[in-house]
Amino acid sequence: LELADTDSKASQRLNQTKDALLDSPQVLNFISGAVVILCDAIKQDLQKLDSGIAHNIRVSIQQIGENIISNQAVRDLLNQRLSGIAVNLSDQYSEKVIRFISERIHEWDSSVMIDKIENEVGGDLHMIRVNGVVVGAFIGLALGIIRAVVEQLL
Repeated sequence: LELADTDSKASQRLNQTKDALLDSPQVLNFISGAVVILCDAIKQDLQKLDSGIAHNIRVSIQQIGENIISNQAVRDLLNQRLSGIAVNLSDQYSEKVIRFISERIHEWDSSVMIDKIENEVGGDLHMIRVNGVVVGAFIGLALGIIRAVVEQLL
């Protein structure tokens, strides 16, 4: 009960001890060393073909997937939460994304932009050109025939 009160002697003594530990170079060195050892152990395990961590992650992902498939309530909740996150992110970052894309486009010179467009839709543009020529030729042929028929009748 005393620790819940931030003004109590026990709470103040605990905070002083915590601050002293955090300010201690020995404690910081110990924690840093432990983190490095832990990271190295994780890397070494993940590089193994029979990695225990990778196996556990794989099993966890599979169990989550099975829960999502078999439980409609989980799917509904997930859809609801992801929709909320998407709306939040789009509200927060839409202007930044638009500005970023606009800046990248303005950085391109016209030849770079043409190359990018040609790489992405070049095949489709070629087919549109070919279709335009074929359709134009048929329309021209049809108009020519109609004109010749009209001239013959008049």
